[in-house]
Amino acid sequence: MVSDTLAKAAANSSAGVGDLGFAFKYIGPVATAAGVSFQETTAALEILANAGIRGEKAGTGLVQFMTDLINPSKAAATAMNELGIKTTDAHGNFLPLAVIIEQFSEKQKSATNNTEFLSQATQIWGQRAADVLPLIAAGGEELLKQTTALEGASGAAKTMGDALMNNLKGSMDQFKGSLETLGIQLYQSFGPAIKQAVDWGTSLVNKLIELAKEFETQPEWIQMTVLGLGGLFAAIGPVVLAVGSFMTAWVNLAPVFGPVLTGIGSMIEALGLG
Repeated sequence: MVSDTLAKAAANSSAGVGDLGFAFKYIGPVATAAGVSFQETTAALEILANAGIRGEKAGTGLVQFMTDLINPSKAAATAMNELGIKTTDAHGNFLPLAVIIEQFSEKQKSATNNTEFLSQATQIWGQRAADVLPLIAAGGEELLKQTTALEGASGAAKTMGDALMNNLKGSMDQFKGSLETLGIQLYQSFGPAIKQAVDWGTSLVNKLIELAKEFETQPEWIQMTVLGLGGLFAAIGPVVLAVGSFMTAWVNLAPVFGPVLTGIGSMIEALGLG
């Protein structure tokens, strides 16, 4: 499968799957037309990637490499004849890349003057020669070895995916552990202060409950008066915080002022003013 081949190539070289995919935008149609297998093309991109040539540069470089071998210029044809390079079989079919590259590799190794070989390479591929020389330096045997490895790449995509998930799980476990450590540290640092605040809040609520119970025991007219005043002060807004203190004071003083108010009421009634 294509995904398995790309996954294994990415795992075994410095090229990413994205690099390989981008390179295939350029080299794919040319390789298909030349009859070069997907695995062999990918292996060639692996070698270029390990030499620092990736993505678009690798794709266009390999296009130039194959194009000049399939349809060489007059100068390129002359240089290949001088080197004794054959690119097709007896039936005119384009030879495997590994076979062609091995021919160039052997010629470079046997050359008494490497400068002359580089000059001939430049005649064949022009300024893009530097982009394909890593293939020649690696040799056809290395290309064949990597091609064979990619042909047995079944399941590589799943293996890579599993590895990524395992790494993710490990990272998540580490993240959870860090959160737990943070929680413990926060509790140790702020726990006493938080406990003090909670205890104070609990005490306040308990006091309010006691006041509410005591309020319920007061005469109805005192409850209504207090609630009415409470609503009035709440509507005023700026003095809303004083309501609580006022209500508390009223409730606490009700036992004292209750009889007084009752007495004043009786006096008014006795004088006939009521």
